[in-house]
Amino acid sequence: MICYIDIHGTMMDFVKAVKEAGYTGAEHGEQFHNSHFWRNAGNRRSFYANAPMTMPAKTILEATSIITNRCFLTHIPSDRREMWLGTSRFIRDNIPSIPNIIVVENAEEKSRYAVGNNKPNVLVDDFYDNCLAFVNAGGIAFNLICLESDRRKKTERWSFRYMRKDYVAEVSLEGFVSTFRFLFGGSV
Repeated sequence: MICYIDIHGTMMDFVKAVKEAGYTGAEHGEQFHNSHFWRNAGNRRSFYANAPMTMPAKTILEATSIITNRCFLTHIPSDRREMWLGTSRFIRDNIPSIPNIIVVENAEEKSRYAVGNNKPNVLVDDFYDNCLAFVNAGGIAFNLICLESDRRKKTERWSFRYMRKDYVAEVSLEGFVSTFRFLFGGSV
């Protein structure tokens, strides 16, 4: 069993990075569909390299530390060289314990990694459609969800949607750790 961890939005906090770059509307995702934004700040190496980690990133790293078969699985279009270089630096600076990264041309390709050696693999990703495709291809997914965020008070509430074929349950961050460790046979 292998655990694949998404970077953009799961480990790297895009919303904070967009706000720190001075763009408005980030909390509603408008910048993620704005071509002007991606031609400017979103296509700069520094945008990715200097982005902060998400609040649950530490929990994800703690839970997955019990296994050696873990790597990043992320979507970076081939024409986004600066995105790749910035993401590589983000990993090197923040998460050197996971040096392996698989890059796919489009997000739909993540589901190719759902099964290995006739066993389901695990995906940790913030994008529901990626998780659903991974589960439909035979894998197990943890969909990261931001339930509440108050940037002025610097408070956030997160959970995961634990997804298997014909089964979905919401689990807290603590529940993620114990469920993940149960799946991989580690102590809870």
